[in-house]
Amino acid sequence: MIEKIKRVMQNPNIKLFMVLFKRVDIPNASAAIAYYAMLAIFPMIIVAAALLPIFGVTTDVALDYLQTALPGTIYRMVVPIVKSILSQSGVGALSLSLIVTLWSLSRVIVTVRNAQNQIFDYEPKNVAIVERLISLLWMVVVLGAMGALIVLASIGSMILTALPIDQMFVQRLESAKVLIVFVGLFFGMGLFNWVLPGKKPRLIWALVGTAVEVLALLLLSKLFGYYVAIAGRTYSFYQAVGSVIILLIWLDLIATVIMLSTLVMAFLDEKWPGDGGIRTLWAKIREDSSQ
Repeated sequence: MIEKIKRVMQNPNIKLFMVLFKRVDIPNASAAIAYYAMLAIFPMIIVAAALLPIFGVTTDVALDYLQTALPGTIYRMVVPIVKSILSQSGVGALSLSLIVTLWSLSRVIVTVRNAQNQIFDYEPKNVAIVERLISLLWMVVVLGAMGALIVLASIGSMILTALPIDQMFVQRLESAKVLIVFVGLFFGMGLFNWVLPGKKPRLIWALVGTAVEVLALLLLSKLFGYYVAIAGRTYSFYQAVGSVIILLIWLDLIATVIMLSTLVMAFLDEKWPGDGGIRTLWAKIREDSSQ
């Protein structure tokens, strides 16, 4: 049995994956991403509360898409807090929330970008402030693209309702929320995976990594409900603390999925870098394995 395990571990593909895996401390990177994401969530909701009416999106529509995107248990924990925040208003709260949101999200993007660069063995050439500005720019692009898709979907249904179109067709479009969330998630994460790393993977491998990532996130949203049903009783000593702990665990798992999908992209890009690409690491591993 031990000999079989040794032979498996000597496989060049396994050795390549392990080299990439050891380049970054995934648990620590995931924990940092989850921490900053947690800091950004509620200020982001306050900012959204001020912006949604401008685009004609009601609170019910926003919660409807939120329910589609989140696991049921997480949604039930978050929705009372979301409704409470959405009922508040104030320029001061909005300004402070916008600052906290931008700072927290920029830290999320920087942490993800640094981890991706470590996996791709890329040393950034820009100074820290430039890296932060680049991260903020791509954060705005990705979030703007995903938000625009949801806004167009919600406003589009209103426009179609006013037009002389078969209402059955309109209802079918409105029932396609899961598809809209999937497309928005795939498009946003695709931009995230292809553009964010300092060393750009081939587009085909970025799409493959994104497909793995989105499917893993959808599977996670389904399986996480079973975990909460068991672990929720453990944290029931104080509901607010329990909700925060479970939400942090969920964000940590999402960050882990993002890191693992980056490993998939780096693995494929190292083996098949495309025209003009140099497979230095893969060639070295193959040479060592043949000796």
